[in-house]
Amino acid sequence: MLAFISKHSSLLLMLAAVFGFLLPNASKALFPYLPFILFFLMLFTLLGIQQQILIKKLAERQIWGYAFFHAAGYHSSAAHLQRYWVQITHYY
Repeated sequence: MLAFISKHSSLLLMLAAVFGFLLPNASKALFPYLPFILFFLMLFTLLGIQQQILIKKLAERQIWGYAFFHAAGYHSSAAHLQRYWVQITHYY
């Protein structure tokens, strides 16, 4: 079952999104259980990762540069969006 979920997780995610839009009542009924579903999906994803390779990659400088680059990008875009949101809401 773990191999099936790992292999087809992208397709299952897209199908779940489509069914969520097509069946909003079912989506609303499952919403309280969403944190549990996401937790187990992430757990299965982490179990499927080759952990020895992951640990070796985490020791490389390029990986951390990539992480900091994206973290800075997300931080600056979030700050920009916050300033923009304050400007918009100030007029209303």
